[in-house]
Amino acid sequence: MKAIKLLIGLICILNLSHVFAGREQFSNRVEQLDLGSTVELFDDKYIEMSINPYWVNDFTNYKVENYVRLGINPKTLDGLLANNVGTVQLQINYETWDNLNGGFVMNTIYKILSTDYSTNPNDLIEDQATYIFEGAHRIDVRVLTATPGLDLSFLYVEIGIEVERYYALDMNTISNLSHRGSGSLSTNVLQQDEFIEFHWPYFYGAESYELEWVHINDYDLDLTTSPYNLSYLSTTNLPYNYYLNSTRIEISNNFYEIPNIFDHGYVIYRVRPIYKDGSDYELRMEGEWSAAESGFVSNHPAANIIPVTWEFDPGMNWSHSVVYTEEG
Repeated sequence: MKAIKLLIGLICILNLSHVFAGREQFSNRVEQLDLGSTVELFDDKYIEMSINPYWVNDFTNYKVENYVRLGINPKTLDGLLANNVGTVQLQINYETWDNLNGGFVMNTIYKILSTDYSTNPNDLIEDQATYIFEGAHRIDVRVLTATPGLDLSFLYVEIGIEVERYYALDMNTISNLSHRGSGSLSTNVLQQDEFIEFHWPYFYGAESYELEWVHINDYDLDLTTSPYNLSYLSTTNLPYNYYLNSTRIEISNNFYEIPNIFDHGYVIYRVRPIYKDGSDYELRMEGEWSAAESGFVSNHPAANIIPVTWEFDPGMNWSHSVVYTEEG
């Protein structure tokens, strides 16, 4: 029976395409087995490692874990009317990286995996068997032999690669930050918007991000007049200081939203990437902020200034508090 190959879950990164650091997962399977059925898989840096002698300057493969799995396809159980017990011999070819010679090395092993499926609901079953190994960036598997009477059409072979990979740090600042109101597709934030949304690009090598924002009211009240004269300070006369007044969170996503509950003035914000470094990639390393820690609003990056031209519920005596859980 002709093998049916299904590509499942090409990349699953903690996070996303790599711009994040962390674990990247790849898998592929072949179903409805027959003698001679094959399945192949390689991670998305295999080609680059093969042809680019300088790839080691761009990323590090800290750990590579692999598996080959033989199992009974649950989608076919309705058609499995008799016991299906036996073993399958697999030829596993896989390529590992040789740091000494700077190239891939082909390895071949032979493994026998078994399944034990019984139609008796009182019997224990072994619906899958897995062989685990390390170091392979490319794998191909071929079905060689099987126990006579074992119906291969109900079985599958799945192979997987998981790479814990860390990328060279980009120590530049994050640019192209943006914001918008929750009800708007533009960068305008309006009084009726329930939330303010912050967005920024994924940053090469970052494992997480710190976002800071601060509200500065711009009231200028003249107490020498009667009644008091209220006006607003210009941005050139309006100081800010993230260290003294900001709210900061750390998240793995590249977006966040906060309630739109500010009085007249400005909301400013900034972002920096967080990396992992060290021999075991356990040291926290902080990138550069996208804006200075203090100064005047007029000198803050203009694209990251949100004018608030209204007052939030001025007729009420209210207070607001926020407690952040993990991941904001």
